Amino acid sequence: RPQRLGNWHNWRSMAELLAATSADWIVTAEDDVEFQPDSITNALRELTVSPCHRVTPSPLGLLSLYTSPKYDLPAGLQPHAPRVLHGACAWLWPRESLRTVLAHPLTAAWTGNVISNLPTPPAEMDGVDTLVGRVLRDLGRTMLFCVPSVAEHIGEVSTFAGKAWPLESQPAASV
Repeated sequence: RPQRLGNWHNWRSMAELLAATSADWIVTAEDDVEFQPDSITNALRELTVSPCHRVTPSPLGLLSLYTSPKYDLPAGLQPHAPRVLHGACAWLWPRESLRTVLAHPLTAAWTGNVISNLPTPPAEMDGVDTLVGRVLRDLGRTMLFCVPSVAEHIGEVSTFAGKAWPLESQPAASV
Protein backbone atom coordinates (compact mmCIF):
# COMPACT_ATOMS: atom_id res chain seq x y z
CA ARG A 1 0.00 0.00 0.00
CA PRO A 2 1.19 3.51 -0.62
CA GLN A 3 0.26 4.62 2.93
CA ARG A 4 -0.41 3.25 6.42
CA LEU A 5 -4.12 2.76 6.97
CA GLY A 6 -4.07 2.36 10.75
CA ASN A 7 -5.78 -0.23 12.91
CA TRP A 8 -9.38 0.86 12.30
CA HIS A 9 -9.07 1.27 8.53
CA ASN A 10 -7.19 -2.03 8.16
CA TRP A 11 -9.88 -3.86 10.12
CA ARG A 12 -12.74 -2.22 8.23
CA SER A 13 -11.15 -2.97 4.83
CA MET A 14 -10.65 -6.62 5.80
CA ALA A 15 -14.16 -6.91 7.26
CA GLU A 16 -15.73 -5.44 4.10
CA LEU A 17 -13.90 -8.00 1.93
CA LEU A 18 -15.00 -10.88 4.15
CA ALA A 19 -18.60 -9.65 4.45
CA ALA A 20 -18.85 -9.62 0.64
CA THR A 21 -18.24 -13.38 0.49
CA SER A 22 -20.92 -16.08 0.57
CA ALA A 23 -19.61 -17.59 3.83
CA ASP A 24 -22.27 -18.00 6.51
CA TRP A 25 -19.72 -17.45 9.30
CA ILE A 26 -16.66 -15.20 9.32
CA VAL A 27 -13.66 -15.08 11.64
CA THR A 28 -11.84 -11.80 12.12
CA ALA A 29 -8.56 -12.04 14.01
CA GLU A 30 -5.44 -10.09 14.75
CA ASP A 31 -2.16 -11.42 13.41
CA ASP A 32 -0.79 -12.24 16.87
CA VAL A 33 -3.47 -14.70 17.99
CA GLU A 34 -3.16 -18.46 18.34
CA PHE A 35 -6.20 -20.71 18.43
CA GLN A 36 -6.72 -23.95 20.31
CA PRO A 37 -7.07 -26.90 17.90
CA ASP A 38 -10.62 -27.23 16.54
CA SER A 39 -11.79 -24.22 18.58
CA ILE A 40 -13.57 -22.54 15.65
CA THR A 41 -15.23 -25.79 14.55
CA ASN A 42 -16.34 -26.48 18.11
CA ALA A 43 -17.68 -22.96 18.56
CA LEU A 44 -19.66 -23.22 15.31
CA ARG A 45 -21.05 -26.58 16.38
CA GLU A 46 -22.15 -25.09 19.70
CA LEU A 47 -23.80 -22.12 17.99
CA THR A 48 -25.52 -24.02 15.18
CA VAL A 49 -26.39 -27.42 16.68
CA SER A 50 -27.32 -26.40 20.21
CA PRO A 51 -30.44 -24.28 20.49
CA CYS A 52 -28.76 -20.88 20.29
CA HIS A 53 -31.78 -19.17 21.86
CA ARG A 54 -30.78 -20.81 25.16
CA VAL A 55 -27.62 -18.73 25.10
CA THR A 56 -28.63 -15.55 23.28
CA PRO A 57 -31.80 -13.65 24.13
CA SER A 58 -31.42 -11.50 20.99
CA PRO A 59 -29.83 -12.01 17.56
CA LEU A 60 -26.18 -12.93 17.79
CA GLY A 61 -23.82 -10.05 17.10
CA LEU A 62 -20.56 -11.95 17.53
CA LEU A 63 -18.83 -14.63 19.53
CA SER A 64 -15.52 -13.50 21.00
CA LEU A 65 -13.10 -16.43 20.98
CA TYR A 66 -10.79 -14.35 23.18
CA THR A 67 -12.12 -13.04 26.48
CA SER A 68 -10.29 -10.14 28.05
CA PRO A 69 -9.00 -10.71 31.58
CA LYS A 70 -10.97 -7.53 32.43
CA TYR A 71 -14.15 -9.67 32.41
CA ASP A 72 -14.97 -12.01 35.27
CA LEU A 73 -17.43 -14.44 33.69
CA PRO A 74 -18.35 -18.04 34.52
CA ALA A 75 -17.23 -20.86 32.21
CA GLY A 76 -19.09 -21.51 28.98
CA LEU A 77 -20.48 -19.35 26.19
CA GLN A 78 -21.49 -16.29 28.15
CA PRO A 79 -23.61 -13.37 26.98
CA HIS A 80 -22.11 -10.13 28.20
CA ALA A 81 -22.86 -6.50 27.34
CA PRO A 82 -19.82 -4.61 28.60
CA ARG A 83 -19.91 -0.84 28.77
CA VAL A 84 -16.70 -0.90 26.72
CA LEU A 85 -15.82 -3.93 24.62
CA HIS A 86 -12.19 -4.99 25.17
CA GLY A 87 -10.27 -7.14 22.73
CA ALA A 88 -10.78 -7.36 18.97
CA CYS A 89 -8.37 -10.31 18.94
CA ALA A 90 -10.62 -13.05 17.56
CA TRP A 91 -14.31 -12.78 16.71
CA LEU A 92 -16.67 -15.25 15.04
CA TRP A 93 -19.48 -13.48 13.20
CA PRO A 94 -22.66 -14.48 11.43
CA ARG A 95 -22.03 -12.81 8.04
CA GLU A 96 -25.33 -10.92 8.27
CA SER A 97 -24.28 -9.42 11.62
CA LEU A 98 -20.92 -8.24 10.28
CA ARG A 99 -22.68 -6.66 7.29
CA THR A 100 -25.12 -4.90 9.63
CA VAL A 101 -22.27 -3.51 11.75
CA LEU A 102 -20.45 -2.26 8.64
CA ALA A 103 -23.62 -0.54 7.36
CA HIS A 104 -24.40 1.17 10.69
CA PRO A 105 -24.18 5.02 10.74
CA LEU A 106 -21.71 4.95 13.67
CA THR A 107 -19.36 2.81 11.57
CA ALA A 108 -19.45 5.24 8.65
CA ALA A 109 -18.73 8.17 10.98
CA TRP A 110 -16.07 6.48 13.13
CA THR A 111 -12.92 8.56 13.56
CA GLY A 112 -11.11 6.26 15.98
CA ASN A 113 -10.83 5.87 19.71
CA VAL A 114 -9.31 9.22 20.51
CA ILE A 115 -8.66 10.54 23.99
CA SER A 116 -8.38 14.19 23.06
CA ASN A 117 -10.57 16.37 20.87
CA LEU A 118 -7.72 16.88 18.43
CA PRO A 119 -8.14 15.49 14.91
CA THR A 120 -6.66 12.00 14.54
CA PRO A 121 -4.68 11.23 11.39
CA PRO A 122 -6.30 8.28 9.55
CA ALA A 123 -3.19 6.11 9.96
CA GLU A 124 -3.50 6.45 13.75
CA MET A 125 -7.19 5.57 14.12
CA ASP A 126 -7.94 2.58 16.30
CA GLY A 127 -10.72 1.48 18.59
CA VAL A 128 -12.16 -1.42 16.60
CA ASP A 129 -13.44 -3.03 19.78
CA THR A 130 -14.86 0.26 21.06
CA LEU A 131 -16.83 0.87 17.86
CA VAL A 132 -18.06 -2.72 17.48
CA GLY A 133 -19.27 -2.82 21.07
CA ARG A 134 -21.16 0.48 20.66
CA VAL A 135 -22.80 -0.64 17.42
CA LEU A 136 -23.83 -4.07 18.72
CA ARG A 137 -25.35 -2.50 21.84
CA ASP A 138 -27.17 0.05 19.66
CA LEU A 139 -28.53 -2.79 17.50
CA GLY A 140 -29.56 -4.85 20.54
CA ARG A 141 -27.39 -7.76 19.44
CA THR A 142 -25.83 -10.26 21.81
CA MET A 143 -22.10 -10.49 22.34
CA LEU A 144 -21.06 -13.95 23.50
CA PHE A 145 -17.70 -14.72 25.07
CA CYS A 146 -15.86 -18.07 25.25
CA VAL A 147 -14.86 -18.57 28.85
CA PRO A 148 -12.14 -19.58 29.15
CA SER A 149 -10.73 -18.13 25.93
CA VAL A 150 -10.03 -20.50 23.06
CA ALA A 151 -7.73 -17.95 21.43
CA GLU A 152 -4.60 -16.49 22.98
CA HIS A 153 -3.19 -13.06 22.28
CA ILE A 154 0.51 -13.98 22.00
CA GLY A 155 1.89 -10.55 21.08
CA GLU A 156 3.95 -8.97 23.83
CA VAL A 157 3.56 -5.36 22.76
CA SER A 158 0.82 -3.36 21.07
CA THR A 159 2.05 -0.78 18.60
CA PHE A 160 -1.15 1.02 17.61
CA ALA A 161 -0.65 4.61 16.54
CA GLY A 162 3.13 4.37 16.81
CA LYS A 163 3.06 3.86 20.58
CA ALA A 164 4.10 0.67 22.36
CA TRP A 165 2.79 -0.75 25.61
CA PRO A 166 2.67 -4.23 27.19
CA LEU A 167 -0.41 -6.33 26.46
CA GLU A 168 -2.56 -8.11 28.99
CA SER A 169 -2.51 -11.77 28.08
CA GLN A 170 -4.76 -14.64 28.99
CA PRO A 171 -3.74 -18.18 28.08
CA ALA A 172 -6.17 -20.10 25.90
CA ALA A 173 -7.85 -23.19 27.28
CA SER A 174 -8.23 -26.49 25.53
CA VAL A 175 -11.64 -27.05 24.06
